[in-house]
Amino acid sequence: ARVRLYALGGGGLGHIRQRYYLVPEFVGADRPELTRSKLAPAMSFGAGATLDITRRIAVGCDLRSLHLRDDEGEEARFIIPAGWIRTVRVGARIVWRF
Repeated sequence: ARVRLYALGGGGLGHIRQRYYLVPEFVGADRPELTRSKLAPAMSFGAGATLDITRRIAVGCDLRSLHLRDDEGEEARFIIPAGWIRTVRVGARIVWRF
């Protein structure tokens, strides 16, 4: 087959680093910025396709979604975003078989 379709999925840990403030944002207010860092459970899934150009060369693209589970924000800390943190990635590749 010249075109190969595939699905992928997985889980693991991801690193979250966020900036937050102890006071809400006001116009013109100077507020100190703090940082927090932690490991969070992660899951990913997506799909893609690869097209054979020649016997040794192929091109492909895929779409992947990554979800990290974070704690909900506390009222004392104005952390945005909190809860589920999500991102989507579109990728392209060139394959050379030897």
